[in-house]
Amino acid sequence: MEGSEARVYVGIDRSGFERMKNDLRGLGVEVPDGDSCVLDHSGVSGSLDYSESERRVEIRITRTPFFVSSANVTSILDRVMERYSEAESDARDKSA
Repeated sequence: MEGSEARVYVGIDRSGFERMKNDLRGLGVEVPDGDSCVLDHSGVSGSLDYSESERRVEIRITRTPFFVSSANVTSILDRVMERYSEAESDARDKSA
């Protein structure tokens, strides 16, 4: 199933971003170095972009297996990303 829903998470500093990437790696997700990269794990693919000056992470799901909805993936992302925000987590849809 193709997807294109982007999620934006704000209030994430550099150390939170690096912890997030390391935690994803620990779960078996391929996360290349850098602030912009492509993620891939178990048939779910997406892009990740970090802006240190804006303290903002944008994750866009680009592909999911037919048995996994992109809504399920973004729901999980919202819950997981809360732990990396310094104070408040402001996750919202971004128009494509």
